[in-house]
Order: sequence, then structure tokens, then C-alpha cells
Amino acid sequence: MIDQTSVDIIYATTEAWDTMLKECENAKISIYYEQYILTNDKIGRKFLELFLKKAKEGVTIHCVFDFSGSHSIYNSNIIESIREHGGIVNFYRPLSYIEALNPSNWFPRTHMKCMVIDQKLAFIGSACVGDHMSDWRDTTLKLSGPLLENIKDILEIEQLDDEPEESDLIKFHIHFPDAKENKIYTELLEKVRYSKKEIIISTPYLIPPEDFSRALIDAKNRGVDVTILTSLKSDSNIADYASEKKYHMHLEAGIKIWLYQPSVLHAKYVLIDGEWATVGSSNIDNLSLRQNRESNITIKNEKFVTIMKNQFMTDLEQAFLIDKDYVIRQPLYRKILCYFFIQFKNYL
Repeated sequence: MIDQTSVDIIYATTEAWDTMLKECENAKISIYYEQYILTNDKIGRKFLELFLKKAKEGVTIHCVFDFSGSHSIYNSNIIESIREHGGIVNFYRPLSYIEALNPSNWFPRTHMKCMVIDQKLAFIGSACVGDHMSDWRDTTLKLSGPLLENIKDILEIEQLDDEPEESDLIKFHIHFPDAKENKIYTELLEKVRYSKKEIIISTPYLIPPEDFSRALIDAKNRGVDVTILTSLKSDSNIADYASEKKYHMHLEAGIKIWLYQPSVLHAKYVLIDGEWATVGSSNIDNLSLRQNRESNITIKNEKFVTIMKNQFMTDLEQAFLIDKDYVIRQPLYRKILCYFFIQFKNYL
């Protein structure tokens, strides 16, 4: 319990899906769901079929899926069925084939993974929905309590200059692509710049904006212990190559980088000084921190951060620590690909 808000942490993707489906089955009033990737496969259809069932029961269904990430369901019959029974299903920034030819139209996307049920229960984190993601390492927060009122208020509008008043101990942030600032990134960058002891980062990709890299290196130079866990192999080969190009500058500064081996590490969180955390959909990359629509929870609570750190240490047991020689030993073709794809860092 954090300032009267109940927070449960779910580490396994399949457990997050099962819990969300169970709570949706119990919905009586409404289900709001914004998701980057929901695929037209067994688990994706399970969610959609449940939304259709609840729409038929009179539950308000309001879904926002990203056109790019969830393209496989864009023209599916079940989407039309949900709409026919009163549900609202929108696709964020749909593109025609002509529009898609211009890369400037590709972004921003909605990268959010946020569900609110009956205005009483919320799921916020990193888990997408697709059969091929069942063994991914994700982190999802299940929340209930006073914070839900602020989440509902923010989700109901498309833009805002000032978020509703909320606790200093637990906050919900959305980055709206047209906003004056990304409040998720602003708070994160400030916490890194004023960190004193420890920074722990979990991210699928390590392609940070230059000011974030500088802040991490400055922190390390003043004696802060900086540890990053990222995926040995993520869901994007291009992002992997660009990330690898960034390894050397961080390793040169003495920052520790671990590569997670068992599956795709998709969990996205930062822990600072044993007392502050941000958890949600934001990767440590330019798209999440500069462009996309994202949702994160920030929490100031030592007990919560300790629990998250304990899981981080468990994940490190299935990872290996790299050094500068690891980067140097990579084959020439890989170094060329790394150099090539880092040129597109603003789109990764």
C-alpha cells in the first residue's frame, strides 16, 4: 500500500495476461484499454472475444490500439463486431499506403500498455499481447485506490498542460506527443542528475538521448553506482545493433552493462537511490523519451524499490556482464551494421 493505493507487481507476461483477463471477466461498468501491440493470434483473440462478450453484456468497451503495432487486427471481423455492440475501438494514427511511404509519418505511435477496469483497477507496465511474447520478461503493476481517479481523468482527454493534483509518493504520467514536455522524461532526468548512490535500469534497448547518456556518465563520475540490464537479443535486430554501438561510451565511463539471456527482456523501469522508481511503457530510447505516447507510474517508496531491486538481482543471475573487450571482439560485419543503424537513433 502506497499512500492508500494498492500496488501489486507482476513479473511474468503470461501471469499479467491471465490476471487482466480474469479482472475483465468480472467487469460490470467499463473497460478502457490502450495497447501498442495486440496480435491476431490465440491470446490476442482471447482478449478481443472477451471484449465482445462484455460489450454484449452492456459493459462500456473503449479500446485504443496502435495502427502499426496492432495492424494484424485492423480489419478483423471481431473488431467490427465489438463496434456493432456499442464498443469503441480506435486505431492510433492509421496510415494509408501512400502515407506510409514517407518515414516522417511513421511516428509518433502510442506505445502505452494501460488498462482501467470499472474505474477501480488499473494495469500499467510493459506487457504487449501476442503468442510469441509468452516467455518475455515483463513488469506490470496492478493498481487500485485513490490514484485511479487521476488515471481516469488523464485518459479521458487528448492533451493537457497540467495533470490533476496527486500524491508526491505515487504518480501517473502520460506523455502526449504534442505536449510541451515529456513529464516522464523530465522527472527521470532530474532524478538521475541528482542521484547520490545508485541507478538501476532495465530496458530492452539502450539507445538513450545524448543528455540522458551524459547524465548517467556524470552520475558515475561523482561516485554513483550505475547498472544497466538490457536484452542480449530483443524483438528488434535494428535496435540491437544501435544499442551495441552505444555500449562502448557507457562502458568507458565505468557503467556496468548486463545482457539478459533466457528470453527477450522487455521490462522497463529505473530505480534510484533505493527510494524512487519509474515503471511503465517507456524504453530508454529516443522514441519513448522524445516522441511516443507513453504511460509510466513513478513511486517514492523504499519498500517498493527494494522489492523491485531484489527481482533485478534475480534477473542478473540469468545475464552476463560485458566489458569493452566484448565490443571490440565483435566481427567486422556487426560493427558495420552497428555504425549504420545508429544513424537512425532518433527513430529507434
